[in-house]
Amino acid sequence: MLAGDKEMAMAEKDPEKQVEHFKQMVRARSRIQPELIQLLEFVREYREHLGPSVFLRVSGLLASAGFSLWRAAFLFHQEDGKHQVYLDNVDTFVSKIISDNSIAFSDDRNTWSLWHYIGVARSSLLEAMVLLFGGVAENPRSSTIKARLSDPPSRKRRSSVGRAF
Repeated sequence: MLAGDKEMAMAEKDPEKQVEHFKQMVRARSRIQPELIQLLEFVREYREHLGPSVFLRVSGLLASAGFSLWRAAFLFHQEDGKHQVYLDNVDTFVSKIISDNSIAFSDDRNTWSLWHYIGVARSSLLEAMVLLFGGVAENPRSSTIKARLSDPPSRKRRSSVGRAF
């Protein structure tokens, strides 16, 4: 059993912790779903104008970011910052891909997957910004967005050397 699974199993045994965990998951999911609805409305309204254009690519990137953030909302309880747990999760995940040739949601419940989805969302949003604004550093509107997409400040100043995530 992975560390994140142990934490979830403990929360399921304590009804109060389980309910609090569910509330956090619902809040996290509900923050991304209105954005997904707006994207869906945009794509449906402008479908015939999207053709092979920058907006077609941006729509795909925003869908990628939206899905990744929605999926990460299910995984946020995973342990963060523990190098060995992260590496164990990578080992287990890759072994599962090789041995079974498939991945299910239950396999996604690990620290590596959480940070994978967050990374995909960041990359997708940054690429969309470049396509829409012509560059991240050149546009004042994009600097605010870029700041929000950058790594969250850590509680302690740490060197990035040797960090896997």
